[in-house]
Amino acid sequence: MERVVFVGNCQAQGLADAFNQFIAPFTGQRGFHVGAYRDIDDASRALLESADVIVDLVFDFAQRINVADLGLDKPVVVVPYVNCNFLWPFAYEAHPRNTLAQFSDSGPYPIQLGDAYLNRLIREELPAEEAASRYLDLDIDQKVRLDRRLEMNLALQRRRDEACSFAVAELMERHFHEEPIFLTPDHPNQRIFLHVVQHCFEQLNVPTPLIARLPHVVRRSLFPQDALPVHPRLAAHFGLTWASEATRYPFWMDGDFTFAEFIGRYLRFEWCEDLAAGLFLADRGRRGEAIMRLRAGLVAYPKADRAWSLLSHVFIAEGMHPDALDAARKAVEINSRDARHLAHLGNLLTNAGEIAAARAAYERAMALEPEHTPWLRLLTLHWERQGKRAEAGALAASLAAKDPLDYELHAQRGHLLAGRGDEAGAVSAFSHALGLAPHAPGLRAARSHVLAGLGRLPEAIGDARAALRETPEDRDLRLHLGNLLLSSGDAAAAEEVFREAIKRHLDNPEPYRRLAATLAAEGREAAAARLEASIACAFEGAEPPPPEDAAPLAAGVTLFEAGDYAAAAEVFRAANENAESQTWLAHAEDRAGRRAGAIEAGWRAVALAPHEARYFEHLGHFLAAVGNNDAAERAFRRAIALEPTRAGAHAALSHVLFALARWQEGIEAARAAIALRPDDADLFGHLGNLLRQVSDHDGAEAAFKKSLELTLAQKNFCNNNTNITKEETEQLSEEPRSGDKCEKKFKFAGN
Repeated sequence: MERVVFVGNCQAQGLADAFNQFIAPFTGQRGFHVGAYRDIDDASRALLESADVIVDLVFDFAQRINVADLGLDKPVVVVPYVNCNFLWPFAYEAHPRNTLAQFSDSGPYPIQLGDAYLNRLIREELPAEEAASRYLDLDIDQKVRLDRRLEMNLALQRRRDEACSFAVAELMERHFHEEPIFLTPDHPNQRIFLHVVQHCFEQLNVPTPLIARLPHVVRRSLFPQDALPVHPRLAAHFGLTWASEATRYPFWMDGDFTFAEFIGRYLRFEWCEDLAAGLFLADRGRRGEAIMRLRAGLVAYPKADRAWSLLSHVFIAEGMHPDALDAARKAVEINSRDARHLAHLGNLLTNAGEIAAARAAYERAMALEPEHTPWLRLLTLHWERQGKRAEAGALAASLAAKDPLDYELHAQRGHLLAGRGDEAGAVSAFSHALGLAPHAPGLRAARSHVLAGLGRLPEAIGDARAALRETPEDRDLRLHLGNLLLSSGDAAAAEEVFREAIKRHLDNPEPYRRLAATLAAEGREAAAARLEASIACAFEGAEPPPPEDAAPLAAGVTLFEAGDYAAAAEVFRAANENAESQTWLAHAEDRAGRRAGAIEAGWRAVALAPHEARYFEHLGHFLAAVGNNDAAERAFRRAIALEPTRAGAHAALSHVLFALARWQEGIEAARAAIALRPDDADLFGHLGNLLRQVSDHDGAEAAFKKSLELTLAQKNFCNNNTNITKEETEQLSEEPRSGDKCEKKFKFAGN
């Protein structure tokens, strides 16, 4: 597979996203992004070294990563950085109060939505109303010489264009009066984005038919659609027909606001955290919480059409179809100019049997964007669902003429035929789609299911394996493959697949259940029965199974305590198949310096006893020790879900989040640990380091002082208590602490 690495800012990320969405399904290539605005790390260097082609954005100023200085023997395609800062003369400065929030990686008013003039008024502590009035009345041309700024902006763009053989400046100059060519200074709108994408892909030798279809499928740029409002006086100066005092601009999920409304909110640092949280939670599959936060946000912002649409999609995922339809109707009622809202409403109306209304919604979407073929495809599918084959056929022919490479049309037919029980027809439709786009995600998985229904297991397994290589995080697909392998009689391969599913989805019961079934099929009834009891405890609230018999492990424990870890590992490996033997094996392998073996045994322990928090915590430590922080986070979170008062898991989670640079979440985890262990000096020191990362210097100072206070108290305690009873030692040993100040006097055993 050819790897194309795009180096630059968010525009390089947009190019990579477009490449993966519109080109990769046909070619099997893959686009990756490396941010040029930060120092190169090992992962970025490895990506660049593995690249077959590098796409490098050309700037007017030096970047932290300069491809020419890296000594890489790779073909390089150059693309100009584009900007339109003459429309926003006070851009490129985030709000003074903007911070990374738990539910927003950038904060509500980052650089692309910032305003330096307003920031100065905020720092001067001018009352919001007075500041807004001053900005609205500002003679902006006298302040910044708008015509000269336009001239310089276009001159710099032409210089970058000439270096890359593009014509962005020409397009900007021709169209900026009649349409919003940029959303923010660095986020181009559809026309400019499409131009850059097409010319970049031409230089990458993308097949001409794939480039020719881009105008049919790229109806908006792939950047966030939030727009920085244009000052009405600037709009009047340039004669912008699309911008005035009444123009409304989208802001995150909150809704659309005029320039005056935007600056009022900016000065008050106003934004809806509930709606941001709803989006964050929905993206992570936490749908119940997302619904709660979105509903709360929509009480405060009832005109937020994008939030209503998101809520509708979350309702669908939860099976709440009447609520989804109501929310979709609300989104269209608020904003009937968004074709996506109309198409989504059409889908829901079709499913609800409101045929005429569904057709009207699809047709309204097509009227808004007549060249956007997905809306035509949805109407085609609508007619097929109604059994009106002639109408569907006519539309499909029209679609094929507009976009002969539209593999999704055939994929939709495949799903429709499979739903009707025509599995042979579905296989044919999916095969046709794969003939057009052999690397399109989801097609091989869909064909695998219908092949399985026809009893063609070897083909179904082949498709499932190929699909899983493309989407390794697809839990349902992995379970499907395991089921196919089990049905084919290959229980060993099925077990391997289900264990991998558990590793990726620790908090879902189904992979554990499938593993239990596989163990039973292999004749390992005792392990299967105990796992079933553990699953019932972990996910259904049943009583935990009785403790495992530790007697067979005694010899191994003796060897372990004597320091003969290799011999101990052999004893634990030969013991009965249960979680306790596996966790002892994990510790023995770790002490023997065999980290890979320790991690594998740790995974086997949690897979056999998903009700035991301690096994997940131990596994998390092993994973964190080798730098696998993503998996370690999942393990620690599962331990906390099973046992919320497990202070060590909260503390370890906080350290992992620190390593992942997710400061705010790390702070919350550290505070949770401190609430359970308020006398731990190390935890306060760690909290201080986290608070310093988010510039909470007062909070950091208080945490460091508390850490010092506890350290001194602990030192005095150690000096005054040289005679510790056995019972006191055991009590202190129940929960080991990293770096305990009395470690020279107390020997802590692992729990």
